Formats: sequence, structure tokens, C-alpha cells
Amino acid sequence: MDVERDSVSGVVTVTEAYRDTFAPGPILSLALAVDGYSALLFCADEGLHYWDVRDRHLKGTYQGHSAGRYVIKPAFGGHAQSLVASGSQDCSVYLWHRDTGYLLAAMTGHVGTVNAVAWNPANPQVLASVSDDSTVRIWGVAAAAAAAGSDGSAGGGGGGGGGSGGELVAKAASG
Repeated sequence: MDVERDSVSGVVTVTEAYRDTFAPGPILSLALAVDGYSALLFCADEGLHYWDVRDRHLKGTYQGHSAGRYVIKPAFGGHAQSLVASGSQDCSVYLWHRDTGYLLAAMTGHVGTVNAVAWNPANPQVLASVSDDSTVRIWGVAAAAAAAGSDGSAGGGGGGGGGSGGELVAKAASG
């Protein structure tokens, strides 16, 4: 990446380091991990894909959520950013193990599409979600994070995942 500063105006110009075309199709939203090398790409194929920016390859695709005609903003989070969270058109918040793709939780409570999620930067076991139902929900995900274990599999015997895994801590509604 080249960075140049104009000596008169002080304007900084940055040129791109590289460009990739992503096979699953148009990218609708992007989330970067703090490591700078991992990206979540939400694509028009309704896929949520884990992309290695440094090595330029697909590391995985997360399953379970639905998007339809909505743009969904996912996020890396949890301890050491070992979790991936995403909203869904089915009004749920989904939580996966980052590296294995194992579905840890499908948290319900919203009554509209969940458009975005964000992790609390001060507490990696707290997740916020926003929805078309005009609410913000705060989730405690300690149980789901513990269930992931160090290897990302369910602590009690594998399977398809998808337990409740999250506890609603607070709810705020507009209006």
C-alpha cells in the first residue's frame, strides 16, 4: 500500500494494496477482525463467509441464518474474537465458533429482521442486536462461549448445534 501526503494541502492519498474478486458474488457487508487478516463477508448469495485477507482464500461459510432481501451486518467477537455473530431475517441472532463454523446458539426474541450485531468492546461476553422491530437487545453469551470449548465443538457431544446459548440481559424499544 502506498501512502502519499500532499505538501501543500496536507491531503493523504492511499492506493490499494491489492484487489480480489470474491466468487460467491456481490459483497453486501464486511466486518474485519482485530487481527487485520480475517474478514466476514455477507454476500448476495445470502452466505456469510469467512475470508482470510492475508492468504486470499475462503476459510469457511456459516450456515443457519437467512437474509432474503436484507443486508445483514455480522461481527467477530467473544474472547480472542473466537465467535461470529449475525442477525437473520427469521428474527434470530446466530452465534458460531469462528474457526470450526459450529453453530453454538440461535437466540430468539426479536419480532423483526435482525439487521446488525455488535460486541461490547469492554466485555467480550456481551452482544447487542438491533432489529426492524425497533428494539435493541443486549445478550449475555457466556454459556454459548463456554460450550464452544477450546476446539470449537459443543462441549457435550457435537451434533448440529443451535441451542439457545444466549441470555437476554436488557431490551430497549423506541418510542
